[in-house]
Amino acid sequence: NHDLDAALRFFQKQPNRFDASSLIGRLGKEREDFDSAIRVYDTLIAAKVPPDASVVAALVSASRHSKKQSAIITRILDDVALYNIDLDDLSIRNLATGCVEAEDLEPVKKLIGILKRYNRLSIQVTNLFSLPLLSFSLFLSFSLYFSLSLSRSLPLTTKSDFSQVGSI
Repeated sequence: NHDLDAALRFFQKQPNRFDASSLIGRLGKEREDFDSAIRVYDTLIAAKVPPDASVVAALVSASRHSKKQSAIITRILDDVALYNIDLDDLSIRNLATGCVEAEDLEPVKKLIGILKRYNRLSIQVTNLFSLPLLSFSLFLSFSLYFSLSLSRSLPLTTKSDFSQVGSI
């Protein structure tokens, strides 16, 4: 714990992405101190150092570990869009899982929008079914009920898509 406290003091003087992701991860897992993890993130932002994919992955992981996804997931997604963060596969999986666990459709919609903007929805996923949103949400291991709710809450692409929802 002494090493972690020293690392936090050093980080306060020279905020950077590498230390932020490491500290956020350690605070979330070792200390189960999500509030301190958020303070590290806030310090990074206040120092005008934009987060990167590793910081995003660490923050989502810390929120999931402390079961506080719903408290931060929307902010993280907003920051991903604001800072044009290039998400790696791990960050995308962590964000998707955090969205599901938050049990809120709004973050899911934001994540889908971000992935569409950066062309990160894979062809294989969207071709599984006629409804790309349904297949995406099922691919991310959402429940069928949640997936259908998501697909019905967003605009459908054709009338035939809607008729197929009823047949599932």
